[in-house]
Amino acid sequence: MRLPPSACCSLALLIVTTTAVAQSDRAAGTRPLAVKQTIVDMEIMLDESSDPVAPQEWGPVFEQAGVPVRFRQRILDDEVSVTERVKGSTRTVNVVGELDRSGVIRFPGGRSFGRSDGQALASWIGELQTYGAQGSPDGQPVWGLTEKQFKDLFAELSRPVVADVAGLDFQPAVKQMGLPTGYGFRLDAAARDKLLAEGGDHPLRHEISGLSRGTALAIILADYDLGFRPLRTPNGEIELVAEPLGSLKDPWPIGWPLDDDRPRDSTAPALFAQVEAGFEDVSLADVLSAIEQATGTRVVVDFERCVKKGIDPASLNVSLPKKKTAWILILRTVAAQARLTREIMLDEAGTAFVSVFPFEPKRPNGVPGR
Repeated sequence: MRLPPSACCSLALLIVTTTAVAQSDRAAGTRPLAVKQTIVDMEIMLDESSDPVAPQEWGPVFEQAGVPVRFRQRILDDEVSVTERVKGSTRTVNVVGELDRSGVIRFPGGRSFGRSDGQALASWIGELQTYGAQGSPDGQPVWGLTEKQFKDLFAELSRPVVADVAGLDFQPAVKQMGLPTGYGFRLDAAARDKLLAEGGDHPLRHEISGLSRGTALAIILADYDLGFRPLRTPNGEIELVAEPLGSLKDPWPIGWPLDDDRPRDSTAPALFAQVEAGFEDVSLADVLSAIEQATGTRVVVDFERCVKKGIDPASLNVSLPKKKTAWILILRTVAAQARLTREIMLDEAGTAFVSVFPFEPKRPNGVPGR
């Protein structure tokens, strides 16, 4: 393992340091008090069509679920809702449902329960007690974040990386790129084990300066076969958690695809500039570097995916007949010779870069495998 001269601690300590730095950044900002108690306040609205006996029949179901319930008449334009308020370390979740004529109670988001669904109701109430009004983030769109939470995180991850981190080992690279302010960052146990395994840590094979923090962090982690996702904690805070890509269903992406109606040549015009070029038996790495320097556009090779496909871009030579062509077409030609393909992507700030990765035939369902 190659470390800077000032570094003399083990990787395990370095991993702890990375987490501590991120947490201290978050602590420096304004943070709410940790929620120590959550109270679920349950109200069920009745209307003229509601069965007058149903509230008595529902009472034992809510009692078994561990929450008191209040049945009341609907007032004016009352709607079903789930909201919360936090005072000090106590969070109160107010749930308003409605009882229909069939005896089923309906809640927001199409959620409904009959009297035989007591176990499912208790499970949902347990989620509210743990995570508050937003419920568990598992399986929800955009990692279970609200629109505001996602916009705030996206804005923070749109800030540019100014440090040069290529050639650094994992911890120095992550630390020097600049972790997002206000969000904790940690490795889960499997990610720590992966880095601590023999050969798990190595000099970073990418230069990510100029790209935004979200894409840059995803690129760094992918070089170690890791990814990250935002995780909303029971306290309502958001932390960034790194996990092995093989077990991560919804990683933060390495860039975002262009809209179908957005012209590629206006997004990254330098890539489409015409040049006179030709070469024979030249290192693929040298060609990609030359394209990057000539166009001012980052070219990011997914080395880990290449390794899994038995492709070593560093040892491959490529050729191009002399002709007038565009940089993007040169890239396509040399990538194909190495069984690779390329795609123009955007980082969170809208900066274009080129992602290079192994070509994979489409699966029957139209989704390429990673």
